[in-house]
Amino acid sequence: MGALSIEALTLPPRLQPLLSFAQGDDGDYATQIEIMPTAGGPVFDSLRATEVAAVHVLDSLLDPQRLNRLDMQHAADPAVPSVGTIVSRLLRHADEVAGRGVVGRRIATTITLKLARTSQAPMLGRSIGFQLKGKLATWSSRLTETKAAGDEGDWRRGLGTMLADREALESALADRQLLPVVPPGMPIG
Repeated sequence: MGALSIEALTLPPRLQPLLSFAQGDDGDYATQIEIMPTAGGPVFDSLRATEVAAVHVLDSLLDPQRLNRLDMQHAADPAVPSVGTIVSRLLRHADEVAGRGVVGRRIATTITLKLARTSQAPMLGRSIGFQLKGKLATWSSRLTETKAAGDEGDWRRGLGTMLADREALESALADRQLLPVVPPGMPIG
């Protein structure tokens, strides 16, 4: 959870000007794929970087094959955390950070969308997929019934409504802008 904390995923303000520059497009695909798309043109998009970094952590944590192994390990040894325990901790973390502002809501949205996408992964055991969908449905109900006001309340009701609407959720999961792909690293050599 530490790797998904606001502190770990917030760009220090002193780095923003160093990362913001007018990137020229030289037409070189190898260069283009290594550039993170931004919402602010030549200004480095620190919130997009937060989302990409969160996806990077979640890709490993929620890898379907890893979750399948975890399910088998928990069946053999109840002392090993279950998939349900891991998902509950992630949703509890998302709930906590969402109340701490814009960066927290970006992290929480990314966690939620990644859990929803993972629940549909072909390699994931179906019982695990149903469990993830059930936990998301329960959280969706809590989100839509929130009494929170302002930006946080609007976010909670909006996310809960999207999770409850199958068509809206499918559309969100297909949108690369909502759940980014981690760009490849710099070439070796």
